[in-house]
Amino acid sequence: MTRVDFTPDNIELWICNYKRGDVIDKFTRQWMNSFDFERVNVITNNSSVTIDNFGDDIKSKVKIWNNVMRHDDAIGPIVQNFNQAYVHTFLSGKQYCICSHDNMLITKGWDTIIKETDYDYYSAPQGDQIHLMSRKGFDTFGWWDERYATNGNHELDYIVRALRKDIGRNRASIVDYHGWHGWPVDAKFDGTDISTPVVRTGHPQFGNGFPYLRWNDVGLDKYWQRENRGHLPEWLPGKSTWNDRKWNHLPPNDITNFINGPTQEEIDWYPWSKLYSKLY
Repeated sequence: MTRVDFTPDNIELWICNYKRGDVIDKFTRQWMNSFDFERVNVITNNSSVTIDNFGDDIKSKVKIWNNVMRHDDAIGPIVQNFNQAYVHTFLSGKQYCICSHDNMLITKGWDTIIKETDYDYYSAPQGDQIHLMSRKGFDTFGWWDERYATNGNHELDYIVRALRKDIGRNRASIVDYHGWHGWPVDAKFDGTDISTPVVRTGHPQFGNGFPYLRWNDVGLDKYWQRENRGHLPEWLPGKSTWNDRKWNHLPPNDITNFINGPTQEEIDWYPWSKLYSKLY
């Protein structure tokens, strides 16, 4: 099959930036060199990053979205960026929304995978670093949880909820390099074998024996890769209070949490948009 509607006029790319003004031009060019985007949206979560951080030759294709209500010392929540990217993308009538961190390595060829497969939600290589959501996929997988006030566990929360919804549907393709520890070799959910997507060979950092997730893997982590950890932006520890309440003081991808699901109901964060009409 060929996905005929995956065209530049039907896609929005959103780069979530913090203080990395020194590398944002280089990173934006990686995306531009890999696909003919009509424009690249950059959400600047710190006032130090402006359009002046970009070369004159690409300024016309970059749209800056200044997150002016976020304090410069805040470290989250990035989930607001994702949800608002969905709002702007899907209310404009476009069918595909890509959200990306600003510290990734992008290689040509990823779009061929998207065009030649038919999943509605793609995520790689770890957590929320890069994901692509289709309008149809949003109807299934919904909003990110904005109750995660600082960054951390929000990405596993979303991935676990997406996986639980995807059992029997197979509309998601997810690679996640986080540790998926403690999953039994015969793990089942609603009678479905869920053990095989947790693989124990070939982790790019920790090697064989380290369990991580490859759910309906299509190989996107070869094209969307993590930058060297030494180049990651400043990180401050965040409280896990909300995650403790929602997932019983354990990571969302704990096998017991996966089987039982979250203890808190999800929220339609933007009901006025009428984008998500289903109950979670």
